[in-house]
Amino acid sequence: MKKFCFASICVLTIATGLLAEDTPNLSRSERSLLQPEQQIEVAPGGFNKADNMTGDWGGYRQRLFDSGIEVFVFYNSILNGNVAGGFDPGHATYVDDAYFGVKIDLQKLIGWEGLQFAISGVNRDGDDLTHKYIGSIFSTQQMVGGQRLFLYQLYLQQRWFNKQLTLKAGRFGASDDFNASPLYGYSLNNGIDGDIRNVLFDTRFSAYPFATWAAALFYDPTPKWNFKLGLFQVTPRMFENDDHGVNWSIGSRDGFTLIAQFGWAPEFFKTQSSAVSDGKNTAAARPMKGMPGHYWVGFTYSLWDF
Repeated sequence: MKKFCFASICVLTIATGLLAEDTPNLSRSERSLLQPEQQIEVAPGGFNKADNMTGDWGGYRQRLFDSGIEVFVFYNSILNGNVAGGFDPGHATYVDDAYFGVKIDLQKLIGWEGLQFAISGVNRDGDDLTHKYIGSIFSTQQMVGGQRLFLYQLYLQQRWFNKQLTLKAGRFGASDDFNASPLYGYSLNNGIDGDIRNVLFDTRFSAYPFATWAAALFYDPTPKWNFKLGLFQVTPRMFENDDHGVNWSIGSRDGFTLIAQFGWAPEFFKTQSSAVSDGKNTAAARPMKGMPGHYWVGFTYSLWDF
């Protein structure tokens, strides 16, 4: 059965204070949603400010990075309970998600300009509060789904023309680069958090932590607009937990999903900002500022028998 789905979302941000997520291909317009890290004054005897929790490993982390090897680990956890409602109130559950891996800059390592290799894994633990005690189509904890150890990403990524054009191929989820926004990561409930839910429910759309064979092309010429095109394997096994992400076969019943997404980031109602002092000259620069808008329009086409 051929499946065609059209979906669009418009997000207007006026003032946002956001944290960066490890998203491989944020466009320049999507990066503008992320507020730069603020400087924090640390009181005597307090914690030291650092880019990484485990520090620089005696200089070895920086040496690895300079040679083209970046190691990363992210850990998130949620503890919440069903206070009232559902079919069994008065219970709580704890879930967690560890995302880890290595990115290798092959330009630094072997001199191949613009080429990167990445491999990552995911480990999820804990019981879903919604499944056990509430009963709902949307999970109240966005870290459930695939509660075990997975091999997730394994891909090569090539960039050209000062990173304006990117080709990515290997194994990864469609949600890494499509149907997603940094704005979607600030709610616990999966009804709001993460990818637009009707796309996940009505199509076969691969999402973290479930990866499939895939290829994607990204064109990001200006901060105002970008274009993404992706081709993803669709298989009856794509959301199964038992293979731990290492079943790389392509079966006779498999199909594909084609995804295209256009992004536009205009800035409406620009006005002259207030005077800025550079310490020497008052009103050294008065840039035009407005209300930044972020719009995405996309479609999916799936040739697969659901």
